[in-house]
Amino acid sequence: MEGPDRLVLDTQFIDPARNRVRVCTAFLGVDVNFGDGEPILFETVIFGGYCDWQLYRYCTWEEAEQGHAAIVERCRMRDAGLKDQPLVLKARELARLTREEGVAQGDHLAC
Repeated sequence: MEGPDRLVLDTQFIDPARNRVRVCTAFLGVDVNFGDGEPILFETVIFGGYCDWQLYRYCTWEEAEQGHAAIVERCRMRDAGLKDQPLVLKARELARLTREEGVAQGDHLAC
């Protein structure tokens, strides 16, 4: 869990408003769905810019890679209509649901 293999992707850039932005997607190593349905094992967190501290979660490595790419594009283009993509909507909803459930169980961020 401490090694670099847990990082799916880590992207840093300057957004259109000249903010430093970091989008970090990682394998959590623990199911943050707490045994309630499909395991949620991956998380994307945005640091900086207009999406600062937004959180997205995924069940699979492939979803995490695709979601990361969509979120980076969203931040670089100041939305670009990507919030309507099903994967981004699902990832955002998983984050909302699991954070609500995890508050009582000591939820944490991946990056």
